[in-house]
Amino acid sequence: MAVVAFGTGATWFVESPSQWKWSALPNGVVRFFGSTTGSKVSHVHNLVFGANNSFMMAWRGQDGCNYQCKDWPSWCTFHCRTPWCLPTALEAWLDEKNAKGNLVRDVPNIRLALGPNNRSFFVSDGKNCFWQNLPAPLDKAIEARRKNGGGFTRAPRIVALGISGNYVLIDDGDVHSFILHKYPALEKQFKEMCAANGNQPGALRDIAYVSLDVFDGVNFVATTHNGEYTGEVPDGGEVEDSFQFVLNTLPKRTAIATPAGRGKTSSGFGTFLKLASVVLNAEANAVNNANSGGGAGANALDLAQQNMAFTQGLQTQMWDSVDASASWNPQ
Repeated sequence: MAVVAFGTGATWFVESPSQWKWSALPNGVVRFFGSTTGSKVSHVHNLVFGANNSFMMAWRGQDGCNYQCKDWPSWCTFHCRTPWCLPTALEAWLDEKNAKGNLVRDVPNIRLALGPNNRSFFVSDGKNCFWQNLPAPLDKAIEARRKNGGGFTRAPRIVALGISGNYVLIDDGDVHSFILHKYPALEKQFKEMCAANGNQPGALRDIAYVSLDVFDGVNFVATTHNGEYTGEVPDGGEVEDSFQFVLNTLPKRTAIATPAGRGKTSSGFGTFLKLASVVLNAEANAVNNANSGGGAGANALDLAQQNMAFTQGLQTQMWDSVDASASWNPQ
């Protein structure tokens, strides 16, 4: 399983089960990977960077225990909070405790997708889901998978949020919905995979993980259950090499073709190719401080939703109003 997080400017993190690399981590995150005292972290279950150095991280410590932590700039707390703090509803869900004072959440299975400017989110711990202020097509797609009496007919397996209302949804029945016009390389690949499968359910069944960059758009990483991967990352040299180094260590990789050259794309979709297409990010070109270390050992395609126009005042990288929150137990 890969863990990929894109942040602002030169901030990024990538981990496989055996390796990790990162650059320009916020202070709230880097303290757990202390360079002088040694890392407190043996494995990151999930890491998401939010606006203005906010973040959420679920991780396993060197002591074998699981933890989840979050942080935001101190001025969030002392200035009556701001839209760029983590949503209070999300914090409350993550921090929920039972009568004995223990966290309710199943920390190793926490998966959070955080939208632009921390205005939207979808989070699950494998047992319960919680979401707020999702793009209208995604919200509709999730609602279509819910049972009248509770639970899901098909529970969300992957939810990724991007800029301008872009998203990916794949449920546990491998029925999917996506809008990816801001991530054209991934959109092209997914559409070709769908066409190759006759536009039937299950075209994206091999997809195991998707991370979308909500700060710069375009950038993404997607991996398969076989450890293959594809993506665009914010640099054509050192950063790309770092991502490839880590992602090449994903387990159960099958033999895949090597792109003819860096910056090339491929139309082959029997397998995912390696990082085949690179986007230069002006903010990230100056990256020169990457750190590295070792971690411990419905509707078949929802095509109507893909083409649905946003009519509820959505703006680039932001949703103006907060829709009703929703939570559901998949069981």
